[in-house]
Amino acid sequence: MAIKKLGTLFINTNNPANMHVLDINVSIDIFNAASNLQNLLALQRKVNGYGLRRLSDTTLTELHGQIDREFETIKMVNDLGSISRFVEATVNCRAGGRTLQISGGGGDDHGEGGGYSVWKEHGFEPVCERDAFNATKFEEVAQELSQKVTEGALSTKLAAFLNKVSTLNLEVGGKLQTFNTWVRGFRGKGICAQKTSSDGKQWLLSIVKEIPHIKQFAVRYTLELENAAKKGEKEYGDFLAERLKRRAEASKNLLGTITMPDDWQTDCFNYGDDSGNWVLQEFIRINKGKPLPVVSKQFPLVMKAIDDYLLPQLAGGNWRNLKTPDFKKAWADKDKPNQFE
Repeated sequence: MAIKKLGTLFINTNNPANMHVLDINVSIDIFNAASNLQNLLALQRKVNGYGLRRLSDTTLTELHGQIDREFETIKMVNDLGSISRFVEATVNCRAGGRTLQISGGGGDDHGEGGGYSVWKEHGFEPVCERDAFNATKFEEVAQELSQKVTEGALSTKLAAFLNKVSTLNLEVGGKLQTFNTWVRGFRGKGICAQKTSSDGKQWLLSIVKEIPHIKQFAVRYTLELENAAKKGEKEYGDFLAERLKRRAEASKNLLGTITMPDDWQTDCFNYGDDSGNWVLQEFIRINKGKPLPVVSKQFPLVMKAIDDYLLPQLAGGNWRNLKTPDFKKAWADKDKPNQFE
């Protein structure tokens, strides 16, 4: 929708007193031919320059109204680009989020996710390096969007939404935050991107729900975010599988000639909380014909093999419990049925 030029029907534009009309109309023509922010700002400056000295209240009000309308249209288009960048940054972090892996931190209270050195040892260094880059990018894009809120570069509706105190329960800072206070809460502080990108997902889903001109992207954004989360889960699953594989191989090497129950790594899960206990007692039962000193020496190695296999899968838990036998108790029960079956 073009800006209307000033009427010249009853004005002699050759009269120097009326040259402001022609000057403004030239700028209007330039904007209408190329409706971009640069041309609109130039027109606004020109109108403001003449102001009430050369323009009536009615003309000035009408021009400002049209210019404001065009500003809003341009801002709405820019909203889509800004939100699209924020989606991309959030998606990339949702696919990983192990921000602090490079410095050796990260993970939850149980150590899930491990440190960068562990991932590197298992062949996943490129994944962590990409995570670090994506985490930095997420922070950069979040700050850019925050700056646009401050500068008034977003549409009225989107700016009002981001300036409003949110009811979202955010990982960083909790409830009752505006977008800008949320960004200030994590910017430059090295907080795990799994948390900040989870918050980013909440912001995005709220924006596409609340802002009319962004609603059209709701399905795309939701799908991209869900796919990214699945990708991250697969990456972690691949890492965990490799870790378990290497620990199992190390356990085999450690055990050497020790006779273990057949398929103990699979069968032990049949016995719930007593999974490791069953392996210990079964090891004693199948080796009861060997000399006691030999079996006694091997018992701690079996304990370690069980640790190496089960502990990574227990998320910080332990297979040992009050019923876990020591060697003396297990050896005393060598001729009895396995009590943990």
